Amino acid sequence: NKQTTTTTNNNNRTTNINKQAKQQSNNKHQQTKMPSGRDDDDDWEAKHGASADTDAADATIDTDPADDATTQTEETNLFAANQYGVPTGLVRVGTGILLDRRVVDGAATAAAISGGDPDSGIGADGGHGNGQCNPQGSDGDAAASSGSNSTSDYQSQTAAAATPATEDDILRSHLDEAMTATVQAAGHGLASNAAFPRVVAGELVQEGEEVIGTATVSDAKQDEKRSKRTLFICSALCICASIAVAVLVVTIGVFDPSSSSSAQSSSSSGSGSGGEIENDTATTAPPTARANAFETSDIPTVSPSASPTQQPKTLFDVLYDVSGDPILVDGSPQHAAYKWISEHENGMPNGTDPNQSWSLLTEEARIIKERYAAAVFYYALEGPSWSHQLNFLSPTHVCDWFDAAIDTNSADGIMCDPEGLLTQIHIGDDIVPNGNIPDELGQLTSLTRLSLAPSKLGGTLPDTLENLQQMKVFRITTNNDLEGTIPSAVGNWPNLEEFHIARSLFTGDVPLFSGNQGHLKELHLPVRDKADLFGDLAAILNSISSEKIEKIHFDNVKLTGTIPPDPWSRFTNLRFLHIGGGGRLFGSIPTEIGMMTALEDLLLNGNELVGTVPSEIGNAMGMKRLLLNNNNLYGQLPHEIGQFSNLEIISIHTNKFTGTFPQLAENLDNLVEVNLAITNDRNFFYFDLASFSDRSPTTNLEYIRCAFCQMNGTLPDSLGDNTKLMMLNLNSKGSDVQLTGSIPSSFAKLTKLEHFKVRQTKITGTIPTFIGTMKKLKSLLLHVNNLSGTIPTEVASLPKLQEVSFQYNPLLVGDLNVMFCDAGRPSRLTELWADCDFVACDCCDSCPSRRN
Repeated sequence: NKQTTTTTNNNNRTTNINKQAKQQSNNKHQQTKMPSGRDDDDDWEAKHGASADTDAADATIDTDPADDATTQTEETNLFAANQYGVPTGLVRVGTGILLDRRVVDGAATAAAISGGDPDSGIGADGGHGNGQCNPQGSDGDAAASSGSNSTSDYQSQTAAAATPATEDDILRSHLDEAMTATVQAAGHGLASNAAFPRVVAGELVQEGEEVIGTATVSDAKQDEKRSKRTLFICSALCICASIAVAVLVVTIGVFDPSSSSSAQSSSSSGSGSGGEIENDTATTAPPTARANAFETSDIPTVSPSASPTQQPKTLFDVLYDVSGDPILVDGSPQHAAYKWISEHENGMPNGTDPNQSWSLLTEEARIIKERYAAAVFYYALEGPSWSHQLNFLSPTHVCDWFDAAIDTNSADGIMCDPEGLLTQIHIGDDIVPNGNIPDELGQLTSLTRLSLAPSKLGGTLPDTLENLQQMKVFRITTNNDLEGTIPSAVGNWPNLEEFHIARSLFTGDVPLFSGNQGHLKELHLPVRDKADLFGDLAAILNSISSEKIEKIHFDNVKLTGTIPPDPWSRFTNLRFLHIGGGGRLFGSIPTEIGMMTALEDLLLNGNELVGTVPSEIGNAMGMKRLLLNNNNLYGQLPHEIGQFSNLEIISIHTNKFTGTFPQLAENLDNLVEVNLAITNDRNFFYFDLASFSDRSPTTNLEYIRCAFCQMNGTLPDSLGDNTKLMMLNLNSKGSDVQLTGSIPSSFAKLTKLEHFKVRQTKITGTIPTFIGTMKKLKSLLLHVNNLSGTIPTEVASLPKLQEVSFQYNPLLVGDLNVMFCDAGRPSRLTELWADCDFVACDCCDSCPSRRN
């Protein structure tokens, strides 16, 4: 800020003297040439013409009454500047602000003021006045005299040296009385405690005021108001620059050591009391050299080699960088892990001092963050309640946090590679009850395998999974309550081989696996009914570049689009394809699906597929499970299906197939389920039950269902040999071809039967009493047949019975009141139907002959 001091006690005499001195100075400049020995000034005139104050514009003085006091002071200071050999029109600028103007040597200015030689920069007392910003080698006491001022070379050519008490002397005396400046010269080439007035830019510098630099103005004299405005703008820029530098320095917190040492050297040099300077080295630098010297700044700068992460940190700082605010929340897994690692005797490995300073780039810091993340993982999965603690939170290295005694073939806990990097975590289903996967798992960047089987895992998958770029196997094998979206970053794990999460509650998009580098073998993402996971099937399949892929499972995922023909030629190793349950796929089954000759499981159920089943499907000779149910498929099933000798499940119900069900291969020892229920209003699907029974296995069959099927012959006695049978559901509604005969006695061996449903056939005979031995029976539905005799009372002894129907058997009699109604109908019995004209039943739900 420009400081203009108007002395209130200036009397008229001082004002008059100032005006006279101004006029005298102008006269001298008009009559006198510059000394021949001042090369610098010759250069100045050669470049800029005559002395600036000879310009006619310089004689113009603002006579605005409001600026009288300022003008008066400016006139005095202008005369003083000229009197001491300083070019007029000088302005003071902030640190480093040159405004494209020439820098004036402070040494010459100081020497001139002190009565010395402005050419050499040596004052009257023999000192050296270095006014450059670089403080090195400056001598403050040499810059100014202690009291007596000699005239300059310029003065000696214009006035007699012996003239006593000239007007110049009178002016100097008044200036000394008005302003006795004590100028601190540290870093600016002026003497400490130098008591003399300094003139810069036509102003007297007051005591304690610091002059950073000076520059000449291109014009000899500028309008006073413009000068004030320019200086104000310069000052504002200086302040803004200083604030910006200060904020930068405080934010980064790293200073240039050379700047600090330079500042210390500057202070020590400035406080000196008159060091000796050799005269042959005290030469004035040319203007360009001075400008370069002025550009040197004492503002601390950031060392390019410094980094904030290299600064020492406390243990809390290190771990806060990992977890953030959750570490402050009492009761959180992060807080518990921090308390353990910082306070418990087992917290720090090998007796490491938790109070030491930490650098984030050291191996020691990596180990402590890894240890902390493992502890957070333990607490997040409710580690204190684990059935086996697996050596977690022991004083040993985390690589020893496992227990091989639980399973001799594999270890539960943490495993490391030979280099000591944590690579695997395996927690079995008999250990962890529940919990969440914490964000800190992302700190274990060397992790290649994670296998969890908690009984109830909740929360979300953290976004920090993005950091696990070495992951190969990510497996959660039990149904869970995981929700939210699946981080898309898992699709960019380059080495991923298996991504397996059991039924969950995920929402959002299925991630694309375009970042995988051809290693993916298994993609298992079934979800529960309440989930809302969706994706475009073609985009997902085309994002899988791996020819090693063996399993794709998207049960209940809302996949959209058609089944594309393209990728199947690439998936020659695919064994399991389940893209059903979501109800969104449409179109037909492409014939290219037959190119997957290694296919064992094909599950396309629960969609809106149409058309026929291609015969190429028979190329997969190792087919074990074929699920095409709940679509709109039609036509004849290809006979190639009958060649699947390893068939375990075939389910084609809720379609519109016609023709005859293919004759299955003999000795299907692994066959478990045959589900042939057809939805067709006019055509029927023929199933030769007797032929099937004769060729069927006798050990593993559990489920037989043929609804709306044409079946002829009798109930085969051989069905009784399927002792694992749990459901027998036969229904020939509307068909002219129906079963006959009675219930075979061999069915007494079906003690595991849960559902005995033989309806809408023409079977005859009585209901056998051995029904009472089927203690697991839940459903006994024998309606719309030709059964006769009395309903056996043993039916009432079935403890799990939930639904019973005897209606529409006109020859069947009995008393269900005794069995179910009189003693109070069991609450588990949800349905009870009979012909009430022939069967007594006051508590039945449906009696066809009852009119109510």
